[in-house]
Amino acid sequence: MNDTITLILQTPEHKVEISDLWQIILPGQEGEMGILPNHAPMLVELKTDLITTIPSRPRFFVVGGIAYITRHACHVKTVHFEDTQHIDISKLEAEIDSLSQEMLQANAFYKHALLDQLTAKNILMKKKIL
Repeated sequence: MNDTITLILQTPEHKVEISDLWQIILPGQEGEMGILPNHAPMLVELKTDLITTIPSRPRFFVVGGIAYITRHACHVKTVHFEDTQHIDISKLEAEIDSLSQEMLQANAFYKHALLDQLTAKNILMKKKIL
């Protein structure tokens, strides 16, 4: 019996794998979900929020996605994720201001895409400050 689980985060551009975890806490659409080793296989739709790992390691901010859980791994497919330890608050504030200005001048279709980005950045800012 394996007493640890592996988190595999993947975007179209890159992949990160973290082994020897006791628990992974996912931001599911239906609420937070704790994943332990030997968890029953399942699919989980993720919302834009933080993935937390235990023992304490980097937390990852994900922009939605899907988690496929097996007995020994949690595979997360997303369009974007960031290690929260490497986020610069002043740069994030500047990105939010820039997106807000773009929103004022954008057409309706582009506003929808900008709103998604702006929402994700605002969620990240709140989580990073907490």
